[in-house]
Amino acid sequence: MVKTEHVGTSECEHRRLVKREHELVCAECGLVTSEFDPSSKPYSYNRPGIWDYTSFKLGSDRLTSRERTELAVATRIDILSSNLVLPGHVSAQAMVEARKILRAVRGKAGVRLTVVETAIVAVWNACKITKTPLSMKEYAGTLKAMGLNYDENRIYRLLNRASRVMNLPRKLMQPRDYIPKITAKLCAKAPYRYLSTVERYAAEIAESAEKELKGRNPVYSAAAAIYAANETLGGRIGRSDIAEAACVGEGIGNLGEELAVKSVGFILERIMDAEARRLVEAQA
Repeated sequence: MVKTEHVGTSECEHRRLVKREHELVCAECGLVTSEFDPSSKPYSYNRPGIWDYTSFKLGSDRLTSRERTELAVATRIDILSSNLVLPGHVSAQAMVEARKILRAVRGKAGVRLTVVETAIVAVWNACKITKTPLSMKEYAGTLKAMGLNYDENRIYRLLNRASRVMNLPRKLMQPRDYIPKITAKLCAKAPYRYLSTVERYAAEIAESAEKELKGRNPVYSAAAAIYAANETLGGRIGRSDIAEAACVGEGIGNLGEELAVKSVGFILERIMDAEARRLVEAQA
């Protein structure tokens, strides 16, 4: 705070101070009593990242054999997370899972995982634990684009091998978990407000049709729910665009049409419920 020299009434005690732009001014005599910097310092908060969950410190002179292996796995996870566009907390969870895998493998004879295999399993486990939508088809496609020869069947075999040394997460993803990720890929196909409404209706359709979708591929079901919502709201997005965004076949139209018919009744029921509530409130 910097005191300023201004002429004011000597009898005034300057008890009523008010802010005027970047100055404090006496409301009685108009004396500027101080000046302050209106710009505040930016608040910075460094969230823990993947390297905060390793057992070694970056910049160490010498790493043990185990630490070098952990460093190689962490590097792979970092690259894989970047290609999958995963949030920071997911890649950090992947590093936690990787350390669990490395400890389990060291204590189990006859089961060995390479650095790449450890990273693949760790990222998959992290997505399951954090409920981050990632389909096996998308995962295999990303690995292939990175030059890694892992199709869906090979990833399943790898997970089966890893399950011999540790319990893999068994959380089942629901169709509504995949809907936001699919609609995010359609941002160039329709206005944001329309997509937002489609996303909301698709989630409600998927929830109301839980019995019909039980046992189906959740990604396929999510795409069908989006198709149904889109058809109900005007059909601005093409079926092929939805299928491409979800990495599924255009056969979603058949299931989507069934869900669209069901959604009409669902929407009418909601309208009738709203009208009934309005009448009850009017009589009260």
